[in-house]
Amino acid sequence: MWRRAFISMAANAMAVLAIVSSAAIPTGTALAASPGWTIQHSPNVTLPGGQIRSMSCPSATSCVAVGSFVNASGITDTLAEAWNGTSWRRQTTPNPASDTVPAVSPALAGVSCPVAGFCEAVGAYSTPGTNASVILAESWNGTSWTIRPVPYPSGSSSAVLSSVSCTSPTFCEAAGFAFNSFGAQTALAETWNGAAWSVQSVPVPAGATFTSLGSVSCASATFCEVMGASPAFADMWNGISWTLQATSGGGGLVSCVSPSFCMAVNGTGATGSAIWNGSAWAPQPLQGPSGAIYSSFGALSCSSAQACEVVGYFSDNVSTTAGPSLAEAWNGTSWTVQPTPNPAGSAYITSLNAVSCVSAAFCEAGGYFGNISPDLEAVAEGWNGDSWVLQAAATPRGATSNALNGVSCVRAAFCEAVGTATDNSANVISLAEGWNGTSWQIQPTPVPAQSSNGVRATMSGVSCVSASFCEAVGFSAAGPGPAAWQWDGTSWTAQPVPGTRGPGSVACTSATFCMGVANDGETDSWNGSAWSQSAAIPSFTATSVSCVSATSCEAVGSDPTGTQQAAAWNGTAWSLQATPMPADGSSIGLTAVSCVAADDCTAAGSYFQNPTFNQVTLAEHWNGSAWAVQATPTPTGSTVNLLLGIWCRSANFCAAVGEQQNSSTLATLTLVQVWNGTSWTTRTSPNRTVNDLDVLNSVWCGAGNSCTAVGIGADRGEVNATLVETGS
Repeated sequence: MWRRAFISMAANAMAVLAIVSSAAIPTGTALAASPGWTIQHSPNVTLPGGQIRSMSCPSATSCVAVGSFVNASGITDTLAEAWNGTSWRRQTTPNPASDTVPAVSPALAGVSCPVAGFCEAVGAYSTPGTNASVILAESWNGTSWTIRPVPYPSGSSSAVLSSVSCTSPTFCEAAGFAFNSFGAQTALAETWNGAAWSVQSVPVPAGATFTSLGSVSCASATFCEVMGASPAFADMWNGISWTLQATSGGGGLVSCVSPSFCMAVNGTGATGSAIWNGSAWAPQPLQGPSGAIYSSFGALSCSSAQACEVVGYFSDNVSTTAGPSLAEAWNGTSWTVQPTPNPAGSAYITSLNAVSCVSAAFCEAGGYFGNISPDLEAVAEGWNGDSWVLQAAATPRGATSNALNGVSCVRAAFCEAVGTATDNSANVISLAEGWNGTSWQIQPTPVPAQSSNGVRATMSGVSCVSASFCEAVGFSAAGPGPAAWQWDGTSWTAQPVPGTRGPGSVACTSATFCMGVANDGETDSWNGSAWSQSAAIPSFTATSVSCVSATSCEAVGSDPTGTQQAAAWNGTAWSLQATPMPADGSSIGLTAVSCVAADDCTAAGSYFQNPTFNQVTLAEHWNGSAWAVQATPTPTGSTVNLLLGIWCRSANFCAAVGEQQNSSTLATLTLVQVWNGTSWTTRTSPNRTVNDLDVLNSVWCGAGNSCTAVGIGADRGEVNATLVETGS
């Protein structure tokens, strides 16, 4: 199978070939010369993100929620946001100095604010290379967050704090776990005295070798309860030390309002709760949602012995373990399920992980909704005593997969690039960006409703003849499948295209003629008013097309046996053309073509080389009578090399772009090769990263042999991002 540039999509999305759209060179083209190939900044579609993991409200007009989010570069950062009684606003939080790669992934898992001007938040992050967990603690002084040092238990080098409870700025208890020198997980409790954190001794059940502490709740500096696991247990703090307790019916989550009342609720697969009456734990039935096969609770908060709220999510479908949000209320006698709203677009899950109640008439809850990370978005809901109401949580812009598949320019101050991005429902959507001579800007494109196959729309090729006329082609879920978009100098408009497959490549010679080809032999032509189906290319899978007039086009691709690689259009019909096999080749694939005249076309691709079976670059030239192989160089240290896009400005200049894979590091790097009328040479091109994915899919060259190429360049967080390079 031919290796092509990777475009990140949902698992069920339509595969899109990385192809180039080529057209006759418009008159008056000009592109400023560039001294070498350089990366040019291009914007990326971003998504609102965030996960709220814990929340604390000292009053109805003061709440703080904490968690994490994946930023626009794909790096996880800590998240804190504040409620002022009217709206949520993000707060700036510090991150570990090592938070420059995805593996660090800092997150705040617990927060407690006993008063409006003070909060303590705890969590953890990872050490790259060792995967050791490092405790993260931050303090809020009413103005800013500050990272606090936290000690580790003797003999431990890895630890996590997941919950915290404070009764004043000078007293907090935090709970979690640590790994000892033998690799065993042990329960961990730490206390804050207003100036520093210190480790406490905490008892665990006899014989337990793998323990942890989860939820902790303090009613005063002399009374706290913490829930433990493996096996389930509880510990009570009396102001001096922790004492082991037996539990009954509850566990996982705990909330205390006094030394004589605490509520505990099972977390995962919740089946029950338990009440502490000052001397013992007693089981209490917990009601589940009607039809639920699975319930999971993430947070519990009690404002009195007669008012508690527990939140999470549940599933009512046997095929999934995630679904709508869940809230239940305790009235002093029993639990009752409450209706909770779910955000539009929360097709996969809405999970409430945090809740804090000031009274029976006021609670705040938070969590996330969406598909899978990093496509998760923070959600907040407020309880007013009668119902839960959705609120606009702070949702910082985060990373999502972006790719540019095609580019076309008409002058130094105008280019159009098209491709794909992923929305927060994990659907692939169309992406268009315009160059105005100074910067690239994302342009709105029509996006159809969500489709069942995970694709809303893709743009795979574009061709421009002026700043007021471009045609882009691809796929749209709005109709039977095929799609085209027209740029009129101001905006993009969707157009219907006949047939069953969307064109993958397009070439325009004027505003009244464009040719589009699909990968099953279907072709479509534009007459200035509408698209119509043209004669099919028999037994042919086309990947690229280039036209010099309405009666002269060349397409490249393959037939089912791999023996036919090109086809010519004469204005009425297509005729197949044989393309030669290199002397040392066993199989060839041509992915792009560019023509400057009816008897002067150059195609680019790759072939497998005998006897090594290495994949190397391939170029072939059409002289009006036959195709002939042109020798191309093979980059040193690469065993996989592909040319995916080509543009020829004249018989004496072509530029081809693609990818190469370093044989030792396996990093995918950009590849640029240039034809000077006599031979092909490799040009040095930059890469955004050295250990991930950098690919150039399409190229266009103007006056002075200055070129613009587009593709994919993995961002710092290893998320696919747009890549634009310029050079000569």
